[in-house]
Order: sequence, then C-alpha cells, then structure tokens
Amino acid sequence: MEYVLFVADKFSDEMRSRSDLFPGGAERTDEAAIQACPYQVKKVKWERLSEKMIKDSIVVIVGNSGDAKSKHLEMLTRFRKHVLFEHDVRICNWRGNFPVALEPIHRFSHRCCCRHAEWRPVFQSALGVIYLTKLQKKYYDDNYFFRGHGKSEILGSSLFDEEFLQYVEQKSCSTLCNEGTLVPGTSTKIKGAKQAQRFCKEKGWEFTKIRNFTPRQVWDAMSNAKRFVYLPIGLEPAGRMPVEARLLGSDVIVNEHVGVAGEEIWKLEDTEFVEAIRKQPHRFWKLVRDLSPDFAL
Repeated sequence: MEYVLFVADKFSDEMRSRSDLFPGGAERTDEAAIQACPYQVKKVKWERLSEKMIKDSIVVIVGNSGDAKSKHLEMLTRFRKHVLFEHDVRICNWRGNFPVALEPIHRFSHRCCCRHAEWRPVFQSALGVIYLTKLQKKYYDDNYFFRGHGKSEILGSSLFDEEFLQYVEQKSCSTLCNEGTLVPGTSTKIKGAKQAQRFCKEKGWEFTKIRNFTPRQVWDAMSNAKRFVYLPIGLEPAGRMPVEARLLGSDVIVNEHVGVAGEEIWKLEDTEFVEAIRKQPHRFWKLVRDLSPDFAL
C-alpha cells in the first residue's frame, strides 16, 4: 500500500518536556498535516527510521530533527525523495533561539552562520523545502552555507486540526465574555513572557498566564479574553497562539518577531482569515505535490 512517511523527533501524543506537559506547536502542526493527508501516513521517530521505510514510501516529510543522526541524514540524501518541513531553524546550532545563544555572534547579530556540513547534502538532495513564513525563510537565506538550496514554498502560517476548527465554529455561534488579558506563561525565555507581562503592567491591564493548560483550556481562555499579548524577544517562525487567539475573538498584540504577522493571510478580514486557515492543511499537501513530481493527488 502506498504511504507517506513522516519522520520527526516527537508527535502530538507526547508532552514537549517534563516541564511542558502538552505537545508543542510543531507537533500539533504536524498532526494537522497528517490528518489532512490524502494517503495513508506512517509516522516514525528518527531512531526507528530505516532504509526500507524510505524506499517503500511515496515521499518523506521531514519534521523536527534534533534526534537525527548522521546515518539518518545519509539515508535521506541517498534516496532523494524527502521534503523538509521547517518549524524552527534546523540549520542553526541554536535552532534560531538567538537571544539565549552562548555563542556571541548568534546572540548579538540575531542571525545564523552555522556551517552544519552534514545538513547541506540533505538540503541539496531534497525535493524541496516548505517554510512556515517568509520571515523564517529569511534566516535560511541569510546563512551563506544554505543560501539558494533548491526549490521552496511558503505556507504563511502554522496548521490547525479539525478539532480546533470545529471549536472555533462552535464558539463563533455563542456569546463570548471578552474580558481580561492573556500572556504566555512559559519559562522559555525567547517567548517573551516577562516582556508581555511588563507591557500589560504599563497599560494597567490585569493578566492571566497561560502555562501547562491543556489545548482545550487554552482555547476556553482565549475565547473569553479581550486580548492576547505575545512579544517574543527573538524569532518566532510562525506563531500558533496569536492565530488561535485571533480565531477565538481576542485582540492580538504582537511584535516584529512573529512570522505570521508579516504574511498576507494575517491581513485578511476575520471571516476570510478563518476560511484561509481552514484550508492550510490541504494547501500543505498541494505544496508537497508541487515539489514532488511523483506525489500525485
């Protein structure tokens, strides 16, 4: 049976870490893509990836790759049937988290100059690369060692599954409270939790921190909040939470580091925005098809 092979560090049925008890945005975006795939999908973590799996697949979608070993990258390079799906900055030793980088060039210039020689053949042999936003792609293009490697496409946002979209539809038919302010409560420095809290205090707004909420608790909070403040101190390649907040009726305050805010999709009127976000998982597979001549829909 024909199948799409999806390889990543983790999937949506796992918590992000011991301190973050629920799956991360990359895993949730991957799951939305997997649910929308027109073919059977075989999910595999890097340690279980085999040559046979790659050989037998129609196309290989490569998600987050912190656990990938040299032998895995060599397999991808040899078979040349992979599409790279970028969630952070895979080619960077700091994964694009420049403000917390110990190495001063990254920390002060906010750009990546990593050679990552083992990844260059993977990019050169890829069918193509799918970026979340133009802002994310810029960080790859600014790296001399990865500039101009092959074909690429840009989604414009993260992907959202049917469960969330149904929740949005249900909430749009109900009366919302729209009170209070939400800010991220994560301990991850780059997400700018302290900056968002400081901003709210300067405005005189009381706020609630979102931390270790279930996805449903996050949605409930957003659907009843007046606003969501998200001010990361470095690159946020796309930004799931601002999209969730906007879809659920909150005013959204972001800064220039949030990739989705620079996309055409963000400029749409609310009704059009909802419809465009709904189509994104299917559009992802259209982009895969455009990059892969053997992947027919």
